[in-house]
Amino acid sequence: MKKITPMMQQYLDIKEIYREYLLLYRMGDFYELFYDDAKTAAPVLNIILTRRGNDESEIPMCGIPHHSSMQYIQRLLEAGFKVAICEQLETPEEAKKRGGHKAVVRRDVVRIITPGTLLENNLIESKASNYIASLSAINDEISIAYADISTGEFNIMNTSQANILDTMLKLDIKEVLISNKLSAQEYVKPLLQVFKSSVSVLADSLFDFLKTFNRLKLHYNLYDDKKALDNFSRSDISSAGSLLEYVYNTQKAKVPSLNFPKKLRLDLYMKISSATLESLEIMPANKAKKNSVFDFFDNTVTAVGSRLLKSMFIRPLIDIEQISRRHDITEFFYNNQDLTAKIIDNIKGLPDFERILARVTTSKTNPHELRSFASGMLNFMNIHAGLDKINLPKDLKTQLQSIGTSAFGLAGNIVKAIKEDSPIVIKEGGFIAYGFDPICDKYLDLMNNAEEILANMLAKYKDLTKVPNLKIGYNENVGYYVEASPQAATKVDSTEGFRRKQTLVSCSRFITDELEVLEKDILQSKERLIAKECEIFASLCAEITEQSNSIYQISNFVAVLDVYSNLGHIASKYKYTRAKLNNEAKFELIGAVHPVISASLKGNEIFQDNDTSLNNEKRIGLITGPNMAGKSTYLKQNAIIALLNQVGSFVPAQNADLCVFDAIFSRIGAGDDILKGQSTFMVEMSETAKILHEATHKSLVIIDELGRGTATFDGMAIATATLEYIHNKIGAKCLFATHYHELAKLEESLNGLFNLTVLIEESNSQIEFLHKIILGSADKSYGIYVAKIAGIPSEIIEKSKAYLAQLEKDNGHIHVVNHENHANHLVDKYLMNLDIDNMSPRDALDELYKLKSMLMV
Repeated sequence: MKKITPMMQQYLDIKEIYREYLLLYRMGDFYELFYDDAKTAAPVLNIILTRRGNDESEIPMCGIPHHSSMQYIQRLLEAGFKVAICEQLETPEEAKKRGGHKAVVRRDVVRIITPGTLLENNLIESKASNYIASLSAINDEISIAYADISTGEFNIMNTSQANILDTMLKLDIKEVLISNKLSAQEYVKPLLQVFKSSVSVLADSLFDFLKTFNRLKLHYNLYDDKKALDNFSRSDISSAGSLLEYVYNTQKAKVPSLNFPKKLRLDLYMKISSATLESLEIMPANKAKKNSVFDFFDNTVTAVGSRLLKSMFIRPLIDIEQISRRHDITEFFYNNQDLTAKIIDNIKGLPDFERILARVTTSKTNPHELRSFASGMLNFMNIHAGLDKINLPKDLKTQLQSIGTSAFGLAGNIVKAIKEDSPIVIKEGGFIAYGFDPICDKYLDLMNNAEEILANMLAKYKDLTKVPNLKIGYNENVGYYVEASPQAATKVDSTEGFRRKQTLVSCSRFITDELEVLEKDILQSKERLIAKECEIFASLCAEITEQSNSIYQISNFVAVLDVYSNLGHIASKYKYTRAKLNNEAKFELIGAVHPVISASLKGNEIFQDNDTSLNNEKRIGLITGPNMAGKSTYLKQNAIIALLNQVGSFVPAQNADLCVFDAIFSRIGAGDDILKGQSTFMVEMSETAKILHEATHKSLVIIDELGRGTATFDGMAIATATLEYIHNKIGAKCLFATHYHELAKLEESLNGLFNLTVLIEESNSQIEFLHKIILGSADKSYGIYVAKIAGIPSEIIEKSKAYLAQLEKDNGHIHVVNHENHANHLVDKYLMNLDIDNMSPRDALDELYKLKSMLMV
């Protein structure tokens, strides 16, 4: 067998350490993959699989260009793989100098790229957070630490076994870290099934309490602060420390700036599940779905603003005072539309400060981006100065005044240092502005004015030597030299500072110390210029890193400005109202509409507004009426308005007096959950069970058509019992739509329940659904009418009417008749009229012949 080469041995040694990753091994201008990695990657990347070697020991291989590697890496990540980047740590020339011509260039893994550790702009959705989460469980407490290393956000929360998956889904976690031991627990299996390759199962030692505790203390330099981690539990520290350790392991020496972990108290926020956000079309899990409530309200003009708005939507407030303070800021922008428009226009072009900061701290930025960062910072400085003169709402003013301004001076220095048309690639050089640094200026002058400098030097030498016909020349052997004729050589020889280098028949050549230095400077000017520019660039990046706290403050303030100016603009545009907040458990709306549907209507189309009144005395609205009449839209718009109010938005209504809900639960729609092997009815019952277990008297419950996934009487029984339980045991505010009209009788036995129905206008056999919700109950469903306008063939419509009449006459019993076979119909009728008990054998035989003749018709 052919002996393996030293380079391939180096590859195998590195691959042994990083077995679970696809190893991209740098060779010149390419990243190469070998063996099984190549076989795996080639079809995913749609590149050719080749072989290295010429015999039976040929090595499968494929490669991707270094300069465009990120687009290939993105495809590998999307296919569920994680990638280790192995770079050359020295040039081939440096390797030869170190160990001779057989020396192998030093290589090592400098970064591991996973879905949750991305920093590059082109790999991350600009308006979405890119969260990585770590799950830990100690002493029956479960903690989730999650961070976006591209923005510095770092949070910790506690959750229950039942809510682990929902928490991860709602946050749209891109990668989950979990210990080998915890992954074996039964309650974690749903998480593993849903997140699949996005789960990284790691050694238990990574989650060790002492190890994670020390990692946090070391990273945040807490050795002199004994109490910094006192507010965190052991599971909190394990989850946060393991996440931080993983970031170190993947980013190697270049770890991005991460804020100190913030402990989120979930009891301060409204509880709303990912399933509820989906069913109410507030924030669909399928990002391809458009026209969601969040999409409608997200008219933010900065990436950081969009990310903040999303966090507000998934975590609405429940403290009435904090909600009111949010409303104050929204109202400020609502009342000052000229200022709002100006602010929106001014912040529109601001860069994503916090994501640029992450790339600065990990050496992944470039001169072009740094110049953009600085220009944006100076633009914000002007915004800051303008707002400082305005009477802002208290919270906004306090935040503005707390911002450190030292970053503004740094930004001014960067704008002076870096040219506006800077290149993206640092190694190309040419990005430091002329006049900023004298050394750079010197090298630039040498590169641009070498001939002029040499001419000036020659004039000086002619004056020194008194030889008018001196020349300056250049060749590779001698370098730059002063040339004199044989007759003038003696004069040059006798002049101080000139040394004879060559004596030829036709001339003599001399050198000087000054000429040697100039030669070195001219020949190495570009190389030295790039080195000096890189030094200045690194220094500027270091200064930016030192201003991290100030930059985070600025970024957060930009996000707040963006979110509330956006909410104020939407409220003004669509004539929304600020809700009055109450502690009396009243949820009252006058003239409310669905924000998305009402805004989407064209021309003369009008969305029917509706009123809602829920309180402690009448807390359950039971809605009966036909499909397509607006019941589901009514349910959704009330839940959406409740959420918008607690987000901090004005609401789409003429008047609103709203209580604060601790949770919103919904059971709307049904579909098979094939992933979990659950039927439509099982999903329906599971979601209902969650409501019945978790809802409180301060919750809002929305239920649409409960029980439709099973037999009629089973469904009716379940719906009845559920209503009674919500009424008698939970006491939640509830809107309950049903096709079981029989449930309307519950109004007589449940004091807190009242009937609602949909207003319908009938005239000349025509039916019009007015989409108006009124007090009362429906006495029929108009299902056949709905079928008719949906396009069901008229023949089926007529048969349906006949069957319905028969059902109503016979108390639910239906006799199916085949009208296409008249003979069979006559036989049926004839047999029904026979008196078999009083018939003789002869009579029976006669009747049998009659039947035969009838069937032959």
